[in-house]
Amino acid sequence: MHSSSAFANYARYYQLVNKAEETFVTTKDKSCYRYYDSAFKEYKLPYLKDAYIAAEIAFYLKDTTKFLHYLGISFRNGLPLSSVRSAPMLRHINQDPVYSKITALYESNKSAFKVDAQARNAIWLLCHESDSLKCETGKKKSNVPASERRQKFLAYESGFREYIYTNYLSKDIFPNERIIGVATDSLNLALLKANNKVDVWALAGIPTESSDEDNNKIDYELLAKYSLSVMIHSKCSFWKYREHLWNAVLNGYMQPKEYAILHVTSTIWNQTNDNPWDDCTIERQGHYYYVMPEETRVAPDFSAETMAQIEKNRAAVYLQKYSVDEQKKQMQQETGIWFFYDFQDRQSG
Repeated sequence: MHSSSAFANYARYYQLVNKAEETFVTTKDKSCYRYYDSAFKEYKLPYLKDAYIAAEIAFYLKDTTKFLHYLGISFRNGLPLSSVRSAPMLRHINQDPVYSKITALYESNKSAFKVDAQARNAIWLLCHESDSLKCETGKKKSNVPASERRQKFLAYESGFREYIYTNYLSKDIFPNERIIGVATDSLNLALLKANNKVDVWALAGIPTESSDEDNNKIDYELLAKYSLSVMIHSKCSFWKYREHLWNAVLNGYMQPKEYAILHVTSTIWNQTNDNPWDDCTIERQGHYYYVMPEETRVAPDFSAETMAQIEKNRAAVYLQKYSVDEQKKQMQQETGIWFFYDFQDRQSG
């Protein structure tokens, strides 16, 4: 079994989940279950979003037994009860008679997930301080020059990335949901209180993700966001740590989409040169890698040759086919099933 070793190879897991999604958007029936069931049987630590999406599909198919089965897998892998309402089609599930079974299922399965509370707190504190310094850089009135404030912020984030490298990436893992769990409003409030900190964004008068419960509630994003955002902020995160990041994907500690996002943003975003840490060489391979939202702003070229290369690039990193993702985007608008849980496609998908 793949899950028997300390570092399972997740290549087959990604392929099975991709096949399950492709089968469903093509057939819109229960034939996708076989691929989900194989993935969740062979890999005892699946990504909770995949089991949750499988639950969404079962709910759409009016298969209550499978719906609860897949939710149980989600709960055992860290899905908070508040996140059950993440998908638009499940936004009011708490008013459905089945909700009593969901809460009972959560209570009987939640203890199976063991978060590393010490690691989560340490990373949250680093993220909170980073946010505090970022807020300082945006202040119009300050006794400290703007350039000095920015350099302090950049230096801190560079140290944050070095912390992640030293403690995780150097071991070919990343502090994702398996280690620190997914972010929620209640968790953030609890950590603010436990660490005697204030909500710096609220203090600055900037609306947070939790300000719009129906669309932007943190609980609905299913993201271990405290660790990945700092990596996205630098153009060199991908190029300096590429091999370790890829090994983290293979080891089940980073999703292929997260790896691809780092690849794209390291090439397209953050191209200023005022960060001393950003001393890498960026390898450009044309305008497109995988076709994600940021890439389409650069040079929209969807020739047959370009699309063939994009699909090849996606397959190489176990990303879902672009053609299937387009079907998923259309279907989620029509049905309320939500397929995209990541830093870029949650709003644009």
